[in-house]
Amino acid sequence: MSLVERGSLDCTGHEYWYRIEMFRLVRSRRMLILAGLVLALLLVLAFRALFGSAGAGAGDRQPFRYPVDAVAMRRAEAQPELELAGRVTAGRKVAVVAPFDGRVESVAVSVGREVAAGDVLLRLDRRLIELSLNEARRTLDNAELEIEKSDRRRAYLKERLVIEEDALARASRVKERAMQLFERKLITVIDFENYVAAVDSARLQILELNRELGQLQLDRRSLVNDRDTLRAQVADLGRNLDAAELVATVDGVVLDVQATPGGHVASGVELVSVAPREVMEVEIPWPSAAGNGDRVSAWALFPEGALAVEIAEVGSVVVAGQASPTATLIGRGPLARRAVVGGFVPIRLRLPAVADAFLVPSRALYPGDRVFRIQGEPASLVGVPVAVSGRVYDQAGDPHWIVRAEALDDGDQVLASRLAAASDGLPVEVANLIEVETARLTVEPTAAAVALDAASGGSGATDPQWR
Repeated sequence: MSLVERGSLDCTGHEYWYRIEMFRLVRSRRMLILAGLVLALLLVLAFRALFGSAGAGAGDRQPFRYPVDAVAMRRAEAQPELELAGRVTAGRKVAVVAPFDGRVESVAVSVGREVAAGDVLLRLDRRLIELSLNEARRTLDNAELEIEKSDRRRAYLKERLVIEEDALARASRVKERAMQLFERKLITVIDFENYVAAVDSARLQILELNRELGQLQLDRRSLVNDRDTLRAQVADLGRNLDAAELVATVDGVVLDVQATPGGHVASGVELVSVAPREVMEVEIPWPSAAGNGDRVSAWALFPEGALAVEIAEVGSVVVAGQASPTATLIGRGPLARRAVVGGFVPIRLRLPAVADAFLVPSRALYPGDRVFRIQGEPASLVGVPVAVSGRVYDQAGDPHWIVRAEALDDGDQVLASRLAAASDGLPVEVANLIEVETARLTVEPTAAAVALDAASGGSGATDPQWR
């Protein structure tokens, strides 16, 4: 029998309800006591876990260290490359000029016509050149005859000079014997004077011959100079005669024709201009690291391949009142036909090599051009300032900075992770060591819009860098 049933049987109604309330009160107190004991037990266990470990094993606890990636420094010679967007310009036209003053006989081309090297563009009248050439040849022949005549006269005078010198020698010997006879008074004064006169006459003949030979030598030099001038004139007229047919020197398109049949032209005047078909001219913003371009190689990049281009000129344009360096490149070859005037083509520059440099991953360079070297035991970070020389991509396609720093050496480990808490003294633990591949460096493309904005006089950067 339950307690309720018992109460209902043994007690009055008032006593019954009193006993029920007492029962409930006792049960609730027991529950509170039990909950308090459980809470006290939990607190004791917590305090023991906290203070017990601090007292017994405090010397075995280690501070938290950031797991990071590190890169091993390896000193090398890096050759940065840069890719810029070049603007294709109209190019340098090839002008065909009049080789001499004359009259235009016929014109074989018109504006817009495609021509190949060797095609006839126009013809000049050859008749005046032929007349001048014939006259010059006759004058040259006369000059050659005069030189031959002078040479014959010179040879004759030299023979006479030999004879007169021999006669002078004989007369001198006779005079010596006559003087001896005269001193012994074996001959008269008149006879002796005749011998002396013979010697003087021979000397006069020799002097006259030498004078004439000298004059002949001067005259011959003048004749030779005239002959050389006439030879050059004949050669020029011969070339002009051959050049009466003006031909295209390159494959291309006729841009302009300044000659009409029957019209007179002056020597050196441009008659026809041709835009080369396999020659392109490109303008690019010029990086300061490239210097004057002496040790810089350049290529124009096309889907079909790369075209080597030469650096024709390094200059500047004025952008917003400031000089912006630019360069003009010229490429020659079949790939140049792919370039469209006014369009753009990627230009790759290979800059001078940076010696005694290190390559660090792009994420390893922190603001202010710093890297963090991992050193000490236990390891911690130390900030190292570096000088940035450029950025390249390795074979895996990962970007790397080319840096130089006196505080770095081979084998040093540099932080290669992006840590918001990176600072001097931060405790770290190297979880992954990266080896930088320096076998071959590829190009980092730059924003074409910024580069071309600078080249066209816009508001973009005036000195594009790798960063």
